[in-house]
Amino acid sequence: MLTNLRIGTSGWSYPSGRGTWNGIFYPPAAKARRTKGAARPKFDELAYYAEHFDTVEINTTFYGQPRATVARSWANRTPAGFEFSLKLYRLLTHGEGPSGPRLDSDLFDEYRSGIEPLAEAGKLGALLAQFPPSFKQTAGAEAYLDELLD
Repeated sequence: MLTNLRIGTSGWSYPSGRGTWNGIFYPPAAKARRTKGAARPKFDELAYYAEHFDTVEINTTFYGQPRATVARSWANRTPAGFEFSLKLYRLLTHGEGPSGPRLDSDLFDEYRSGIEPLAEAGKLGALLAQFPPSFKQTAGAEAYLDELLD
């Protein structure tokens, strides 16, 4: 029996324009009057997305370390109960060691610091570990997973 089913997508911000799906889900830009020379208010795709879904997967944390200022912004722009699932930074899953990745505690601590605002806000969901096809079930891989989970 499922007790806590969440529905969401991988990300909330995608290219817009002809041939893309933005404009189908997101409303068209408002044509509000503004003072001459003033910037058009930016549409907050995350806030709008969070009105319709209760979770999202973050891919950017695979390609670069998360930053606490960005995570805090995500937490502040979403309602209570919303969750973010984040991929682990690729150097934590694709790093080279004799039998696969090695846990670099400095990299892991930097990652943890970057996502701390989400944890503090109660909005941290799953942490996703995306390993390369070369990651096989070996004693070294199992030891790495144990160390990572600790």
